[in-house]
Amino acid sequence: TRLIPLYFGTFILFLFFSTFIISTSAWVTYNYLPPNAIVVPNLIQPPNPTFTLNVWVVPHSHCEVGWITDYETYYNQNVSVILNNAFQILKSDASKKFVWSEMVYFRKWWETLPITDKTQFISLVKTQRWEFVGGGLVQHDEALSDLDVIIEQLTDGLAFLQREFSGYRPVTAWQIDTFGHSFLTPKIFAELNYQYLILNHVDDRLKRDFGSMVPGSGQLPKEQSFEFFWEQYQGKFDNFWQNGSGIASHILDSGFEPPLYCIDLSPNSSPPLYNCSGLNFESPLTDLNPPISSSNIAEISSRFLQYLQIKSSWYRHSNLLLPFGSYFSYQSSINFENLDKIINYLEPRYPKITFKYGTVSDYFSAVIKEKSPGKKPLFPFSFLPIKNDSIDFYPYTQCLTTDYEKFNTCSNYYSGFYTSYPNLKLSISEFKYRIDVLNQLFSWAVSYYAAIVTEDDVALLNTFDQQYNQVYQYSQLLYSLIHHQTITSTSSQYERDFIQNKIRLSESLGQGSKNDGVDGVMKELLETMIVGLNIDFNEKNGRNWDRSSYPNIQFFNGIDQITLVANETRIEYKIEVPLVIYNPYVIEREEVYCVGIVFGNKTGVLNYVRVEEEENSIEYQILNNSLKPGNDLELCFNVLIEPIG
Repeated sequence: TRLIPLYFGTFILFLFFSTFIISTSAWVTYNYLPPNAIVVPNLIQPPNPTFTLNVWVVPHSHCEVGWITDYETYYNQNVSVILNNAFQILKSDASKKFVWSEMVYFRKWWETLPITDKTQFISLVKTQRWEFVGGGLVQHDEALSDLDVIIEQLTDGLAFLQREFSGYRPVTAWQIDTFGHSFLTPKIFAELNYQYLILNHVDDRLKRDFGSMVPGSGQLPKEQSFEFFWEQYQGKFDNFWQNGSGIASHILDSGFEPPLYCIDLSPNSSPPLYNCSGLNFESPLTDLNPPISSSNIAEISSRFLQYLQIKSSWYRHSNLLLPFGSYFSYQSSINFENLDKIINYLEPRYPKITFKYGTVSDYFSAVIKEKSPGKKPLFPFSFLPIKNDSIDFYPYTQCLTTDYEKFNTCSNYYSGFYTSYPNLKLSISEFKYRIDVLNQLFSWAVSYYAAIVTEDDVALLNTFDQQYNQVYQYSQLLYSLIHHQTITSTSSQYERDFIQNKIRLSESLGQGSKNDGVDGVMKELLETMIVGLNIDFNEKNGRNWDRSSYPNIQFFNGIDQITLVANETRIEYKIEVPLVIYNPYVIEREEVYCVGIVFGNKTGVLNYVRVEEEENSIEYQILNNSLKPGNDLELCFNVLIEPIG
């Protein structure tokens, strides 16, 4: 995926300096085989009269939640246009279908629809013409994301679909642009009761046969194992299926974009030379993807048929999944219009080859029906090979012929994102920690008062409503941060800066009220809990929720600094500082905790310190040379805190 900018640049330079001849308006010449392209024979030959194939065209649009630019810009300029356009096409043409993945975009668009449009859209979902795949807010990265955040963002998206579409649950997991795949992925989706898993980015040496140049390459097409049943432990079929620990998986053999096919002009010679053409009709590369006309439809359709024949030989049945979409595609109807022309040209000439716009569920249903006719068996995927080892699909690697000529090996290893831009990864990790604490504190506060609060406690109830909305808002931001372009830091510099700033603004106390930002909400929740724990709620406080009479709770975050302001009328004075240290983890923690001391309006001397825990004195140490800038002193002591305590 990340080769796209380089790919465009190479293409432009090649046209500028090249003296090679482009054979027709439908072909472009390359000195390497482009990623995801399939080599077709030079001579066009019609298929065998007995050749049967059911082609399931799956229209989709891959909409990054931040990549070159930010989420809001993408939504306003691209995604809202795509959703509106796809909706209108499906309403006007009953033969068309569509699949959608990124729920963070869809939910934003859904909230803008009037009731009449929502009713029509619900009908499309009920009649299985619009299918949601994945169902999470974003398509998460599988290498760097925390498991709990993956599950939470999936849960949030699935809850939205169940609520808005009468219990609807996606059955297909859709991980088509993550940079490799973890062996934990099938376990996650199987446990969430998904039935199918669509994958894409694996080592090119598995997908492609490089011949003698790469001995052993092309395992997936040779063994017809682009589809397999993937689970995590040894066992029998019935154990896999009943325990929900495995899932029918499909690796996209040529990526998720429309077909790209090439003729090898220099077989068995160097340097390589390819004539290529494609069907990505929305691409700005119109020379490579020419619109269909009466002058080229015969050649393009015949080459497309060659392409389909080659792909069909890689599977153990007569159905073919053909994803037809790209980055932010379907902003117009041109893909449907041109593909309709090709289908209308081929079907009368080859009646045993059928084309249907469909969903992933349509495809797998057809496969199961073909391989297991009659009564549906308990385990309908017994014809698939089993993957039950501990080997994952990392690192994702692209293999270009030019790399082999230079280095005699692949060189495009997608592994740098594991550690690149560590400051951004640290910011995301720390933000995740804050959200964990925030959710726990909110749950504690609400559960503490649940048994005693009444409808008369309007101020408290309003406070909890406001806090819930804030907790939810910040949790949504966390979910978006595990998007496969965000936590990996593979987005543009603009987007990385945008995310850093968004995290920073969400964390800080801000300049406004005390509940600005994540830290402000934490502060208010702590106040609510401490007030409730230390004041007789029913009698002494008389259900008065005004906290102005209670001492302000100092909130430390990162800086951990106490400022002591001297009393102008006294040379010596005593100050008590209540300090709450919270352990959000499910394990006991013992460590040294340090807090900075700053003397405010005049130089001070700390004569005596007593550190207490529940009125018991604990040992401490004062460091005169603080390691943190701005501190006059540093007070350190040992703390032992029980889990979530």
